Amino acid sequence: MKVLHDEAWNAFTSAEIGGTRIKKVRAEPLTPGGRCRLTLFELVDGEGRPHPRLTTAMPLPEDPSPPTFEWTSPGSEEFEEALTQALEANRAVLDGNDLELPEASPAFFRNAIVRQRRAALFAQVAASLPEGAEYAFRAQQDLAYAGAVGYDDADTGTYPTRSNATPRSSTTSSPSSKPSPRRPPRRSPTTRASSRPSRATTA
Repeated sequence: MKVLHDEAWNAFTSAEIGGTRIKKVRAEPLTPGGRCRLTLFELVDGEGRPHPRLTTAMPLPEDPSPPTFEWTSPGSEEFEEALTQALEANRAVLDGNDLELPEASPAFFRNAIVRQRRAALFAQVAASLPEGAEYAFRAQQDLAYAGAVGYDDADTGTYPTRSNATPRSSTTSSPSSKPSPRRPPRRSPTTRASSRPSRATTA
């Protein structure tokens, strides 16, 4: 069967909008907003017809000033102390104190750069890891990524919670709104049965 008149397609092509038909992009990666990487279809094994599968990813920002770490691998006995001193000497860089944060998603930018820098340092140390220093290396690596992590909190005007389905606004904040009433807990079948008055029986 051949479609001779597609009313929806004709309406789309005649409209003055900046949209794109999904059929034309399929498995091609999209960047809505210029940042998020989004694909609507997935090409299995690199061939055949793409199947619908929505995937999103946030590409990491590029470090504007990637640091260079000086590291000379000592023996296994001095390794832990030497690595501790190297971490403290580069603490400001590893914590991203030298970064100029952008207005959009500053916490995401800082967290991503900090993780890349710490990963680069430990990759450099691992390249010349002395025998018997694996435990000290893993322990310092775990401690380097431990701690509190801050996230961006932007007012998107959407519904923040299910219990309070009210969009955020500049005049009304969600903490001051009244919480939704809670339903009383359900009684179990055993409780309901026991609460009924028993009928008197006679022989």
